[in-house]
Amino acid sequence: MSLYVDVMDIETHRLLASAYAGLGRNDKAVDEWSVAVEIKPDDPELVVSAAHGEIAAGRKEAARKRLEALHEKTPDFAPAKKLLDELK
Repeated sequence: MSLYVDVMDIETHRLLASAYAGLGRNDKAVDEWSVAVEIKPDDPELVVSAAHGEIAAGRKEAARKRLEALHEKTPDFAPAKKLLDELK
């Protein structure tokens, strides 16, 4: 018996990121969020989740850059604006 994992499935990466974050493995969580964003870069919720992960991993500058890029594309997306304001 073998296990098949679709590496292009965003939900798989979301679940892995959440699991890693819950275990305090924030760097691994960021890796998974980043893969999800690569698969679906126009999903602002994924981008904000990746930024939250970066903040938890101590990568505030990376999170700020990610959020600024998102804010340029979707200035009306409130969660991104709020988190970006908190980083300033």
